[in-house]
Amino acid sequence: MKYEIDEYKFNMLKDEFKDEEMCLIASKTLIHISAIPKKYRTKEICTNIVFNNPKELINMPEEFIDNELLCSLIEKFGSKGIDYIPTKYLSKELYSIAFNKVFEINPNYYYFKSIPKEYVTDEMWKKVIKFKPAAMRYLEKDLPVDLLTDEFLLEIIKDNPTCMKYIPSKKITKEILYKVIDIDPTYLKCVPKNLIDEDLKNHTKIATLKTSSEIIKGLSELSTKGSSIESLAKEYKIPIYKINNILELLKDADSNLYNQIK
Repeated sequence: MKYEIDEYKFNMLKDEFKDEEMCLIASKTLIHISAIPKKYRTKEICTNIVFNNPKELINMPEEFIDNELLCSLIEKFGSKGIDYIPTKYLSKELYSIAFNKVFEINPNYYYFKSIPKEYVTDEMWKKVIKFKPAAMRYLEKDLPVDLLTDEFLLEIIKDNPTCMKYIPSKKITKEILYKVIDIDPTYLKCVPKNLIDEDLKNHTKIATLKTSSEIIKGLSELSTKGSSIESLAKEYKIPIYKINNILELLKDADSNLYNQIK
C-alpha cells in the first residue's frame, strides 16, 4: 500500500514528532530539505527532495553530492538541470550529458553556443557540424585546431556534399577532393569553383567511368540488342541525362565504343 503525507501538515508538525520513516515517505513529495530534521537528512531523503525541486541542491549536505547524483539530475531536467549545479561541481562530462539531452529532443546549435568554452568537447563540435555545417564558417575562430581531420571531413561530405562550401579552404586538400569524387563523381558540382582544376576534372571523368561499368556494359550491348537509351535508363532506374553524361565521357575514354553506340 502506498502512503503519502500531506506536505502542509508535515511542515507544521514539530520535529520531535517526526521519525525517519515518516521523513522518507514525505520526501517523495516535499520540495524543501529544511522541513526534514537534521538527524534524518540522509542521502536518499535529500536526493528525493532535490529531484522534486533541483533548486534545493544548494541546501543538500556536500557529502551527499557526487557525480552520479549530478548526472542523474541532468538526465531528468536536461539543460535546465545544469543551471542548478554550483560552479565548483561543473565538468565537461556534465555539460556533455546536458548537450546530448538537448540534441535528443531538439537539435540546435544555440544551446551549444551558450556552453562555456572550457566545457566544450570535440564530440559536441562534431555533432553540431554534422547538424549544421555552416557552423564551420560562423564559428571558425573557435574551432579546435585538430578537429577537422581528413577522416571527419570525408564523413560529413559523404552525408552532405553541399557542406563543402563551409569547410575552411585551408582544410580542403587535393587528396580529400579526389577521395570525395571517388565516393560519388556527381559531388563535383558541390566543390567550390575556385578548387576545380583540370586535374580534378580528369579525375572525375575516370571515377565516373569506374563507377558506371555496369551501365557502360549495357551501352555496349545497345547496338546488338537494338535497345534504346531510354530502355537502358529505365532498366537501371537512372535519368537519361546521366547516361548522356557517361556517353560524353566515353567520347574521350573509348572513342570506338562511343562511335559503336552512337
